[in-house]
Amino acid sequence: MLSRSERLKRARITLMQGGQVGGNLANPQIVQSWERCLALGLDPHARPSCLQVSEKELRRLRERDELAHRFAVGEMHALYQQIAGSNFLIAFGNADGTVLETVADGNFKNSDPGKAIVAGAIWSEAKRGTNALGTCATDLRPIIVHGEEHFFVDHCDVSCFAAPIFHSDGMLAGVLDASSDCSARHAHTLALMRMAATHMENSLFLAQQDEHIVVLFHSRWELLNSVSGGLASFDIDGRLN
Repeated sequence: MLSRSERLKRARITLMQGGQVGGNLANPQIVQSWERCLALGLDPHARPSCLQVSEKELRRLRERDELAHRFAVGEMHALYQQIAGSNFLIAFGNADGTVLETVADGNFKNSDPGKAIVAGAIWSEAKRGTNALGTCATDLRPIIVHGEEHFFVDHCDVSCFAAPIFHSDGMLAGVLDASSDCSARHAHTLALMRMAATHMENSLFLAQQDEHIVVLFHSRWELLNSVSGGLASFDIDGRLN
């Protein structure tokens, strides 16, 4: 039976040769992303686009998503305290895959991959191929993209973890991403990203439903304010929003 790394190597060879990659060789979420990239005409051999918005446009995007950006900054600094010293870069990207903010740790920020993940950089899947931030924004699910799971060869020395953040109306507010070189991969990082995303979603929910009655619920009262607690919003007449 082939190991995970051996299956991924075979999947990578098939991708580079232009063949059809089966879901049994790699994570189906990754394979689906590769298929989207190929459908867009991206070439895994090519150098990916390194697009970046202007300072003026970056300010506009931050102002447009001011509430999400503000809560994201707080969560990013909390995450930084949890993974400080592990050589990660934490980024918050908007729903379109544009990086609005970063917090960097260790030497990764000065590496070539780290220098590419900066405020204003566009990391949408359509431009950068399979990558955690852009693919999460497209797929709307948490994801790990490790090494050769990236679509473009240039990104294959990076490991990325991302979790989506949703507004109270269910629309995507943005993505929290943690990136490092492959040697710094930690199994618990995605769990930390998901917890931070849930904290941010709860903050957004409370802020966006401040004119309504918000009920917190959990089977255990001491966990009402935890990430496993639920939130529901009712209008003045008691109707569920």
